[in-house]
Amino acid sequence: MAIMKRAGGQNMPRRPEAGASAGTSGGTWRRSVKDRVVRWGIQAMCGSELDVQPAVAADIPLGSAAVRYLWLRMLEASGRKTIITCSGLGYDFMCHLGDLAEFPYYHRHAHRRELILCARWLSRLEAPVVLDVGANTGFFVTQLAQMTSAASPQFYAFEAVPSTYAKLAASIRRLGLERAIHPVAAPVLDKAREVRLACNERNSLLGRVMGEDEMLTEATVKAQAITIDGFCETHSLSPRLVKIDVEGWEPAVLRGASELLARERPAVLFEHNPERGCTEMAALLCDGPLHGYHLYYVDDLRGQVRPFGSAVANIGELSWICNLFAVPMESGARFAEIAEEALALF
Repeated sequence: MAIMKRAGGQNMPRRPEAGASAGTSGGTWRRSVKDRVVRWGIQAMCGSELDVQPAVAADIPLGSAAVRYLWLRMLEASGRKTIITCSGLGYDFMCHLGDLAEFPYYHRHAHRRELILCARWLSRLEAPVVLDVGANTGFFVTQLAQMTSAASPQFYAFEAVPSTYAKLAASIRRLGLERAIHPVAAPVLDKAREVRLACNERNSLLGRVMGEDEMLTEATVKAQAITIDGFCETHSLSPRLVKIDVEGWEPAVLRGASELLARERPAVLFEHNPERGCTEMAALLCDGPLHGYHLYYVDDLRGQVRPFGSAVANIGELSWICNLFAVPMESGARFAEIAEEALALF
């Protein structure tokens, strides 16, 4: 979701230059046309279900993005299922054609802020353990593994949906990252129990655990959920970073990591969805597993509503989907230093 922005805070409006008033209406018209094109492109590339605003494409060259998108469609029409290509950060990734999780191929800044922040956080640690809960087809975890290879990290990538897990495992294998990344085929929640999973072959980004009161669909499978606490105890793991992106089930995942968060105090990168669990998340911060953690803003799907690295005092004020970084209060000074380093790399 990362979009590049100038360092030092929020975007400032550009003052019109002398003699430019006559072109104001033309500029407004061009912006309106661009917004329409971007909205159509977002729906075509990401689906109408995602809360994405045209501002997210402010720094994306629409021409090159369109060419890349059409190239994938041509490859798909010729029978290609996957390609190995280079991300906007300069690292290899496996692009699964026909799945909207392919979007980093034409959105060259995808996940940039989150990845750079996590890489800087891990850079000063020795052989850190990282959990990626909701790894999807593997773009994030395979990029981070390559970015931090000097620190010899070990990643555990959890993906619940069987078809998406197969793509994740293939990405790890084809990129030669089997020694660094260990895929785990299981949903992660607050307790071990059987759950139903919603599956979408064309948009794996929307794969998720279904609520008990949701209607059954044809694209549904059953799976046995696990908890982070149980998994870490079984495998004797002490993670230093936990990334969570599970379509609104983030509070449940955190509840299932209560012992780990209290004992090891890892940093947590998570997606905040105000329509799914905002009240729960506030409770987790007040007297739950995230008690004693401070929140910092990373990015969003609206063109960077708040500055990267700014403190979030009240999560209830965030009425849009965004990524947040939770840091133990005793690590606040370290975060400030690392955020400054990350900002210089955007």
